[in-house]
Amino acid sequence: MNPNFSQTLMVPGTDEIREILVKRVDQQKQAVGIVAGIIEPNGPRVVAYGNLARGDPRTVDGDRSSKLYLSPRSSPPWHWRTW
Repeated sequence: MNPNFSQTLMVPGTDEIREILVKRVDQQKQAVGIVAGIIEPNGPRVVAYGNLARGDPRTVDGDRSSKLYLSPRSSPPWHWRTW
């Protein structure tokens, strides 16, 4: 956390994050799949949407995203991994 940042960050809920992912994948065509990793006081949370590749029926998830980077020092406390 940034020691100069005195305000508590409000992390979006799972449903709100999923809506963001759906918009980026289905509407904006920014990726075929996205995994969001969120670091919270109770531990990490993963929200995923989409597929591993165009035409690939396998869905993205936190288990397959070995390159997902979760940093407890980041601000804001979430990261995107896109395919």
